Amino acid sequence: MKTIDFSYFIERYHAGEMDQTEKIWFEKELQGNKSLQNEVLLRKKADIILERQDIISLRNKLASIERTRKEEMAKSGKLKTPRFKYAAVLTGLVVIGSMLFFSFNTQSATKLYNEFYKTYNYPDNSRSAGTSFDEAINYFNNKEFGKALAGFQSYLKYNPGSSKIAFLSGVSNMELKNFPDAEISFNNVINREVSLYTEDATWCLAMCYLATEDKTLARDQLQIIAKSENRYKYTARKILRHL
Repeated sequence: MKTIDFSYFIERYHAGEMDQTEKIWFEKELQGNKSLQNEVLLRKKADIILERQDIISLRNKLASIERTRKEEMAKSGKLKTPRFKYAAVLTGLVVIGSMLFFSFNTQSATKLYNEFYKTYNYPDNSRSAGTSFDEAINYFNNKEFGKALAGFQSYLKYNPGSSKIAFLSGVSNMELKNFPDAEISFNNVINREVSLYTEDATWCLAMCYLATEDKTLARDQLQIIAKSENRYKYTARKILRHL
């Protein structure tokens, strides 16, 4: 039996080039395929690292240009004028002031996560253990997230398109500190058609990025929320001021 090479499809998935039929097929392949899920997540993080390297390269080029400019000014004697000395002192004070301002106003991503993350409460607390799903919900409401996750994963095998179960699996993984697995679940919910769980999944994904100190992805996700009509938008804006 021929093994599928998913590299091409992962590229198209990340680039948003899949049509609806291809996207549905690919997301079904993701369900239960741990190796493929990890590969998709790894590719996403690799793209972020490459973007950061581009930014660092640009900063280095700008720093090199500034050094060259200062060397030329020094050779021409302009650095010896009092006006330049005063300007240099003033610039130094501004830089120091800015550093102090940002050091006092920024917080670690983990601290922000601990401050703003609240465990999701499933609205129906009146279920009896009549089915495997009901049993999993009861475990979830009793904060037995390991047992709840096992129930949700079992249920997903027969209901792979359920945004509700994918979301609750993500929350369970969050509570168990399995953040990479939680991210995969939340992305699965977000990338499907809009549902009752899309808004919460978008928020929880931002919380996952904070918990893992991935400030770049956290900012991107929080900015999406802040610019939307998501009910978490005001909280997202508050976090962004401190991130």
